[in-house]
Amino acid sequence: MSVFNWRLNTLAGWMMVNIVFAILMVVLLNAAVIAFASVWARPDIVQSGLLQQMGIMLKAVEASPAAERPRMAAAISDHEEYGVHWYASRDEVPMPPSDQDATSFKEPLVEILGQRRMEAFDPHDDDPEGRSGQTHYMLAVQLKDGSWLTFDTATRIWGVHPHTRYLVIGLFVMFSSVLVAAVASRHLSRPMRRLAAAAERFGADVKAPAIRPEGPLELRVAMRAFNEMQGRIQRFVRDRTDMLAAISHDLRAPLTRIRLRGEYIDEAEQQRKLFADVDEMRSMIDAALAFFRGDGEEEAPTRFDLAGLVQTVIDDGRDEGGEVTYAGPARLIYEGRPIALKRAITNLLGNAMRYGGKTHVELGTDIAHVRLRILDNGPGIPESLQETVFRPFFRGESSRNRNTGGVGLGLPIARSIVRGHGGDVVLGNTAQGLAATLLLPIESART
Repeated sequence: MSVFNWRLNTLAGWMMVNIVFAILMVVLLNAAVIAFASVWARPDIVQSGLLQQMGIMLKAVEASPAAERPRMAAAISDHEEYGVHWYASRDEVPMPPSDQDATSFKEPLVEILGQRRMEAFDPHDDDPEGRSGQTHYMLAVQLKDGSWLTFDTATRIWGVHPHTRYLVIGLFVMFSSVLVAAVASRHLSRPMRRLAAAAERFGADVKAPAIRPEGPLELRVAMRAFNEMQGRIQRFVRDRTDMLAAISHDLRAPLTRIRLRGEYIDEAEQQRKLFADVDEMRSMIDAALAFFRGDGEEEAPTRFDLAGLVQTVIDDGRDEGGEVTYAGPARLIYEGRPIALKRAITNLLGNAMRYGGKTHVELGTDIAHVRLRILDNGPGIPESLQETVFRPFFRGESSRNRNTGGVGLGLPIARSIVRGHGGDVVLGNTAQGLAATLLLPIESART
């Protein structure tokens, strides 16, 4: 690849190409509007309103002595908009021969001055190639003594005031510049948006597919690096899961042998304690494997009634003897993994009922989130431990009784599932107890 092509493929090259393209498009659009406005805003002589002015000039010049007429014509000329000139004969008039005999505007002028010989010149009709050098409208009228008076536009060839013309051009330049800049910027930012979307998707789903590199050189390098990083993380997760599955399998065999040997212990109390330890170790292994494997990640996202799912979990809690109340909509459609979310909500509600007694559940939405709050009447958790309790196997002994069960994975599993949906789980103390808030992105919800 040549150095020139390499530079064009960089971010600086893309910006240069887009800027040049934008400038060229603005110039072309400007040329188009000027050509359009030249036709649209250029009236003929009748529509321009110049005939009435011509009638007044004719009367003034014709009433003057022949010697004073050149000076009179020059005096009444407006050099910014029109010019008036007097000539002794038609041969002196600097107007090319014209096929127009002023028929189109003869009738209104006859009404003002009576029957006169008239000639008109339109450069766009009579001399479209500009060979004569005359670029303005011109009207020549013969006076009663045989002399001629010409009336031509000096700068008002558009038929509109210059300020109006500049305003029209300026507004169009602004509009076309914004339009072209928006299109060029969108083209330039599209690869960046794809990279950002891929990073956001990977943050919610570790098994997200790789992104196809495209765009400037710097962005392609960043995309390839992102794909390599994503691949390494996916391989690490797979290797970790396989390793934990192997450890779990290897540990189950000796645990089974220990339980079998415990059958030969004669002392009932020692046997009970041994079996309790074995069961606890089995539970820890199963919970750890489920946590590190990420149960529910294989579940395909689907649309479901989140409010109905929450009420189902509450009904299950009531069946277990919990005192739970609910406040929220009867129906809330959400797109996600319902089995995984049910497990997360069950963990949070189970903790609230186990450690807080009476529990109240609130479901609602705000601008950014679907918000599920689970409030209990328990002792709460010290603020210094409200993040620590999300560590795997951590149990806050000052606020959670070890004898009540669990291996310290309920909150980590709940947060892992919710973060896999792009949300989060946060804790906070209230005047009554602890509030566990489950937040989910609002984009996937509708009532």
